[in-house]
Amino acid sequence: MSSRDRVATLRLIERIRRQEMEVVGARLAAIRSEETALEAHSAALSARAAEEARNSTDDTRPYLPGFISAVDAQQRLYAEERDRLAERAARHETELLQSFQATKTAETVLHRAERTVKEEEDRAEAQALDDITRTLFLKTRKAANAG
Repeated sequence: MSSRDRVATLRLIERIRRQEMEVVGARLAAIRSEETALEAHSAALSARAAEEARNSTDDTRPYLPGFISAVDAQQRLYAEERDRLAERAARHETELLQSFQATKTAETVLHRAERTVKEEEDRAEAQALDDITRTLFLKTRKAANAG
């Protein structure tokens, strides 16, 4: 494989790694959004329960313990869901870190390969200039000797 082909392949790998990292990041952001929404629902439910307890009347007081029990049950469900989301987020954070490391590795290898190609091109250009200079020198010398 030529150096240019290798660089092109490494660029493709680097782009793929970067896209993978972006996908994992988007998944993690979605989980964080779910966590935020869940917290908002939980806070709203707690506020509603406190409001109902404060504003209960003689007619509604008999139903208050049942309502509070239902709120507690719902809060437990929210807590379980928060735990599940936290586990998923932790897995995605680990995956994001691994993806980031793979992306950085691909970038490093790509930069090395690009530097190697540049050095090869510079050497070839210097060699070509040396050849031109040598040819010009010989022609000038030959013309001076003939004249």
